[in-house]
Amino acid sequence: MAQSVAHAQQAQCVPDPEAQARGCAVFRVGSQQSDAPLRQSWFSTTGNSDQDKLLPPLGRALVNMSQLMGLNPGFVFIREDRGANAFATPETYIQGTKGTVLFGQQMFADLLQNYENGDMAILTVIAHEFGHISQFNSGAFTRLHRADPKCRMKLVELHADYIAGFYLGRIKLKNARLSVSVARPLMDALGDLAVDDKDHHGAPEERVTAANEGFKVGREGQISFSGALRGGEDFIIAQFG
Repeated sequence: MAQSVAHAQQAQCVPDPEAQARGCAVFRVGSQQSDAPLRQSWFSTTGNSDQDKLLPPLGRALVNMSQLMGLNPGFVFIREDRGANAFATPETYIQGTKGTVLFGQQMFADLLQNYENGDMAILTVIAHEFGHISQFNSGAFTRLHRADPKCRMKLVELHADYIAGFYLGRIKLKNARLSVSVARPLMDALGDLAVDDKDHHGAPEERVTAANEGFKVGREGQISFSGALRGGEDFIIAQFG
């Protein structure tokens, strides 16, 4: 039976008090690893002069993404020491912003190399992390964490996938010729099968399903981002909770 958000909040699950503070990663990581990038220095460039040529159009895309979602997070690069990754945290590192997305320089390079439409793969990952920022701001992070019967991060992560899909659907609505097909193999690759791990992010097919549903809602263009944020929460809990 589908579980409502109101019921989900009553689930017997106490969220890890450190989970929100240490941020959320696009890949599943252990709790001792997940805060590692937050202790490192951050950078304003990719560390590669050729890749830095993508930063002006990326900056414009992030402004549009922020406006769509009503967010104002900081965005910085980090040098990963435990594999390619990207993170979001409610902590603010740049004055005048709220929350921060930390994007690994290796992750940036890997997405460009491994996907034909690498720039769209990068935007998809960033939209996922912006989804976490919206969760921090709205309280959805805590509600989704509590709603998981095993107290995992799974519903939190699938909801961020839904938000990434919504973003892709909305930009596709504005530009029908834009290719967003990279999202499916990307989401499939980001899934994991460690279903009993508290940092389980969702199986590959679950991540694809969440993003597809968000994409459908975004491309229909019938509801605002705030509506999609809460509607996505209900969908994720009913479908996967």
